[in-house]
Amino acid sequence: MAQRLLIDRVISKLGVMRCLEEWARDYGVIQGGDLAGPFRESYLAYANSMRFDLTALGVKVRAGREALSVLEVLAEDKKAEEKAEKADKEVEGEKQHTDEGNSGVLP
Repeated sequence: MAQRLLIDRVISKLGVMRCLEEWARDYGVIQGGDLAGPFRESYLAYANSMRFDLTALGVKVRAGREALSVLEVLAEDKKAEEKAEKADKEVEGEKQHTDEGNSGVLP
């Protein structure tokens, strides 16, 4: 009986969280430089409560990669951008080399 009650609570919380996510899609998460009302007031509480319910049900979180900080994400983006620029330059250099080899003289 307790397990069914927990499952029912998880389903209800998922419904509320889904509504909040739809609201965020329409209105945004940040308003006036701060979290929008529903997120500031209740989203985190629902998410944590659901996490505790799932843990009580025996759902285990699989080990994953540690979350990146904002600075780490920006650093990874910069590396990817530099790598793409380097690849573009290499392709351009190969194209110029090929064009120089074709002087327009046919054999």
